[in-house]
Amino acid sequence: MQPVHSTFGLTIEARSPEIMQVAHRHSEIELNLVETGGLTYSFGGSHISIGAGARAAFWGAMPHQLIDVAPQTRFTCITLPLAWFLRWNLPTAFTRRMMEGHPIISAEPSALDTLLFRRWAEDMGAAPDRFQSIILLELEAWFRRAALTAYPRTVFSASVADAAEKMAQYIAANYAEPITVADIARAASLHPNYAMQVFRRAYQATMLDYLTQHRVAHAQRLLVLTDASVASIALDVGFGSQSRFYEAFTRICGQPPGAFRSAYR
Repeated sequence: MQPVHSTFGLTIEARSPEIMQVAHRHSEIELNLVETGGLTYSFGGSHISIGAGARAAFWGAMPHQLIDVAPQTRFTCITLPLAWFLRWNLPTAFTRRMMEGHPIISAEPSALDTLLFRRWAEDMGAAPDRFQSIILLELEAWFRRAALTAYPRTVFSASVADAAEKMAQYIAANYAEPITVADIARAASLHPNYAMQVFRRAYQATMLDYLTQHRVAHAQRLLVLTDASVASIALDVGFGSQSRFYEAFTRICGQPPGAFRSAYR
């Protein structure tokens, strides 16, 4: 089973989060603010903890899973269409870091952000058609301020000992190379057959499915941000042939690479 792929558009919800049984992915930029409690995500093979008052922004195309929720947790979750985010022409380093799959986190509480996120959720719940343009302007301002202040930094937990996460980390670091199941298993010092069982139990996906998800996600980034040919991108992200790239990309994204590029650019 592959990480579930969804499309949300612009959404803003203030709610109590729930643990996710499987990893998922989506095309939007996701922005979370934790008001109370705390969350832990499994993201690219690492555990990322977000405490009360923290804000986290990341590109949802990378498989991620909410694996732990502290008691009494409340958060605001925002999904923002990728095309709108890219249209803002934010500082290149900030955008590149986001599109390379690095969550951008600030742990310092901000009373102003808490009030702002609450207002966005209330406005979207009351009259989305009336408030959407205002919310988008305020979101753009929020991201511009984030890009100029303390947000361009990523907080990961210390290296984890879990074998499945070691293998996921290896995939994230080497997806563009012609790696095999044996290579991935070796990263966790496991026999390939046993490693496949461990990985599937942890991520509800085979190693090769997870690897393909990573390659397609990075292909999406290159299709939007560069003028490289589809054939060149297929090779750059690790596909051995253009036909295999077209098949995998269309299956996961619901449209071929050229159509995806046209839609988002």
